Amino acid sequence: MRQLARLLTGLLPLFALASLVAAGAATAQPAPAARASSEARARGMELIKQAAAAMGGADKLAAVKDVTVKGKVVLNGPMGEVTGDSVALVLYPNKIKSTINLPMGEMVQGYDGKTAWVQMAGQAQELPAAMNEEMERSIITSGAIGLMRLALDGQAEVGAAGEAEVNGKMADVVLWKRGTLEIQLSLDARTHLLSKLAFRGMTPQGETDIEVITSDHRDAGGVKVPFKVTGLQGGQQYLQLTVTDVKLNAGLEAGMFAKP
Repeated sequence: MRQLARLLTGLLPLFALASLVAAGAATAQPAPAARASSEARARGMELIKQAAAAMGGADKLAAVKDVTVKGKVVLNGPMGEVTGDSVALVLYPNKIKSTINLPMGEMVQGYDGKTAWVQMAGQAQELPAAMNEEMERSIITSGAIGLMRLALDGQAEVGAAGEAEVNGKMADVVLWKRGTLEIQLSLDARTHLLSKLAFRGMTPQGETDIEVITSDHRDAGGVKVPFKVTGLQGGQQYLQLTVTDVKLNAGLEAGMFAKP
C-alpha cells in the first residue's frame, strides 16, 4: 500500500491537482543556496506581484480558504498507461486530501496538518513522518496560490533568475525559497501566469529533476488556475492531469481530512 501511496502522492500538488512527485519520490534536501542579491530579490518580488495580479489579484488570493478540484488523470509507469478520475481538496493553511479512482480500485490519501495517511481496499494506515513535508509542499504549490501568498506576505524569499523557454514561449524565472524548500518558478513573459515548476526530487533510482508544466489557465471563482498539468521526471512524462472543475471556498471542514 505504501508503495502505491508514494506513486500517487503525486496526485496532490499543483492543485492538489497533481502532486507530481515521481514514484517513491520525496523532496530532496538541496545544499543551502547563496542569498540572492538585493537587485534579484527586488526583481523577483516584482515578478511575483505581476503573477499575483494576473491570477486575479492579491486580495482574491488571500481570500481563498479552500479549493476543490476534479479531474481526469493519466499515469505512465512501469505497468504502462493507467487512467482514472481524481478529486482533490485543500483547506488552508495545512490540510490536503485526494481521492483517486483507478482500475485497481479507489485510493484516498490525506494530511490533517500533523499526520499523513492513506486508505485503500477499506484499510487505512499512517504514512511515514517523512511524507509530511511532501504533503505540505503539495498544499503550498496547489494552483500556485500558496506560492504567491507566502511570497507576498514575506514568508518566502524570491529572486529573479533570468529567462527560459517553456513550450516555445519565453518565461521569467524566479527562485522561490522557504526554509529547506526550494522551487524554480517559470512565469510566462506575456501573461505572467505560471508555466512551470521545477525542483529536485528523490526517487527509488536516486535524485532527479522533477518538472510540472501548467497551461490552459481559466477563471475559477475570480482566480485563474491551470486546467492542464503535466509531470516530468528526468525529462520523461509520467503524469497528465486535465481538470474538469474547480471550486473555491466551498466550506470544507477540518474533520474531512482526519484519518478514517
